[in-house]
Amino acid sequence: MIGMIVVTATLGDQKQIGERLLDELKKNLETEDREFLLVTTDNECDSNFSRELQKYSGIAIIVATGGTESTIRALCRSFRKPLLLFCNPHHNSFASGLEVYGKLRFTRRIRLHYSREDNDFSEIE
Repeated sequence: MIGMIVVTATLGDQKQIGERLLDELKKNLETEDREFLLVTTDNECDSNFSRELQKYSGIAIIVATGGTESTIRALCRSFRKPLLLFCNPHHNSFASGLEVYGKLRFTRRIRLHYSREDNDFSEIE
């Protein structure tokens, strides 16, 4: 099973941005072997959550907004399987993804993808 995790900040309307992106992902990519989650910067990525992630053979972290670097690093802390950071051109998504990628690329199997097109989830496929 693949974990599809949308990560978003919660300031202003950022949570709604993440929720809309999650809905788009489900509409385009939902299959039986994928599970979709929304993680906000208010969520605590504690050891219980880290254990829950271990059921996935890989995770795609879809970066919805900026300000999510710490939350993404917390998600990745104990996850040693393949990771995809998927960024878009909106709401500082790419800036957050690039910062995390720069820190994790030496210690993890991680790939960064930047999509210039809205709702182009082909790289996740």
